[in-house]
Amino acid sequence: MRKQERRSQVLACAREIFARKGYHKTSVSDIVEGAGIARGTFYLYFDNKRAIFNELLDGLIELLDQRLERIDPVEDVLAQLRQNVVGVVDLFLDNRELTRILVHEAVGLDPEFDQKLSEVFRRIHRMVEDSLRLGIEMKVVRDCDARIATRCVMGSVREVIHYLVVEEQASDIDRSQLVEELLAYSLFGLAASGALPGGTLRGREDRGAREDGGGPG
Repeated sequence: MRKQERRSQVLACAREIFARKGYHKTSVSDIVEGAGIARGTFYLYFDNKRAIFNELLDGLIELLDQRLERIDPVEDVLAQLRQNVVGVVDLFLDNRELTRILVHEAVGLDPEFDQKLSEVFRRIHRMVEDSLRLGIEMKVVRDCDARIATRCVMGSVREVIHYLVVEEQASDIDRSQLVEELLAYSLFGLAASGALPGGTLRGREDRGAREDGGGPG
């Protein structure tokens, strides 16, 4: 087996064990045994347990950052929001082991890593807050404290991710329905009085367009 393949094998094994046992209860011996390698081979690739944990989490954080695009007010705002939510939902559900580690193991590990996570979540918070402020300007979102509303939205999303990934309820989830529910709750739960009435998210969009004269007659 080539060196890069062996390294990837060790990473995959460590990811599964960290997710199952937790960071603190996982030892280098666990990873070595699970990967079927000698201890000396492990140290050819990683200095210690923390180094391999950092690489796994850095990889997930980088992917998360890549999935989030800043909203362009000139383009279809709702479509951009939906695309961001789709990207994040797919990322978390396709990487359940890493997400479980991020949710359960990474927070509070040490000040340096807490700072790294805080920077990522601050960026997400800014994007959500900017989107809400734009919605307020467009009269789609009611006049509210966008900072507090952002925390409400993020808290809801984190709870859903915890339910789906940590409590292992994602096996039969309809991802498109999940995205629509998250958008409907986050946006229309904050909608201005009389804005975008209707049932489903798509129905609200269509009806709102017709009332504005932009939909089919």
